[in-house]
Amino acid sequence: MEKFVIYKRPSTKRWSMTHIVTPLFPVLLGALIRLFVSAAFVFPFPPTLTWTTFSSSELAICLALMSLFVNQSLLSDDSPELKNSNKREEAKNWAGWFHMATELFIVAFVFITFFVAVNPKFIGSQFSTPFQVMLLFCEIGVHVLTPVVIFFAIVAQRTFKLEVAV
Repeated sequence: MEKFVIYKRPSTKRWSMTHIVTPLFPVLLGALIRLFVSAAFVFPFPPTLTWTTFSSSELAICLALMSLFVNQSLLSDDSPELKNSNKREEAKNWAGWFHMATELFIVAFVFITFFVAVNPKFIGSQFSTPFQVMLLFCEIGVHVLTPVVIFFAIVAQRTFKLEVAV
């Protein structure tokens, strides 16, 4: 007799909360804190969103964590959709892409953190401009890739009917 377990049903909402919203929550919390601090000490009210409201290094490490969660979800055997060998192979390919995204965002986190830490020491020197260009390139790359990675995470969940492992 098969036992009905309620938490085994595929749920996009539950999966998205676990694999997308939870890893990205620190970025949203950090942005809210920066907004409230800027509103308290800088007038006029209301506070404005600027380039620095959302920390690129926080976003990069949170996207790496999100990509790792999606990768592990794709490699798990929980989904009934993945019992088919063709779907299983396709899921492994998607997992490989999310693994590469994890590595890319970890490297971006390291570069952004390094350039932010080193840049003030070289202001006014011949190295100032290359560091600023590389920092801007990494920050823009992280911000541009954010909606792309979130979109493909949702597509992967819906394609393979991924479930939350409880």
